[in-house]
Amino acid sequence: MCDTSIECYTGLYKYLNDSTQLNSTIREELLRIYWEELNELKIQSEIPILLLIIIIIIFLIMILFGIFGSSLVIFIILNNRSMRTRGNLFILNLAISDLTLCLITQPFNLLRLLTNNYNWILGQFMCKFSAMFQGTNIFVSTFSITAIAIDRFQTSTSGGKQGIQRTSKMQLDDLDFADDLAPLSHTQQQIKEKTTSLAAFS
Repeated sequence: MCDTSIECYTGLYKYLNDSTQLNSTIREELLRIYWEELNELKIQSEIPILLLIIIIIIFLIMILFGIFGSSLVIFIILNNRSMRTRGNLFILNLAISDLTLCLITQPFNLLRLLTNNYNWILGQFMCKFSAMFQGTNIFVSTFSITAIAIDRFQTSTSGGKQGIQRTSKMQLDDLDFADDLAPLSHTQQQIKEKTTSLAAFS
């Protein structure tokens, strides 16, 4: 919900209390959640200014470190060809997700802190946009970490079998190719022997 002001909660309470489409059990549960959210909003709006400043400073430090670290990882992987392995591509994907988190999602969360988490001032579109990006960051980060874990597990359990299998396959292909060339080599040897005997006879 973009607008979390007290006025918005008042309208929501009126709707829940007067709605005829909800049975009593659902209405009571929704009203219970309503009062919990309203009390949490009041607590957040009463955060001391000193504590709010400390939280904002910590937030800014985390954003700056996140931007620096993610950018450094992206730069190193993209500028070193030897670093472009399968596992590092997953790490690159995670770094890009973290960078967008620091550049796009976290500034919106910082804005919510500055406005005491209510009275969204950037409009409906930016509210939905920031929520979409936050969900996307969570999904991409979770997917990337899962892929990294699976890759590490396969690497630790394979014991180099993949490389051995690949080498064996290449050797088998070489043997097949040599078998194909064997008749040609035998024919060339016969031609050479006949040419030598004819030259000696002459």
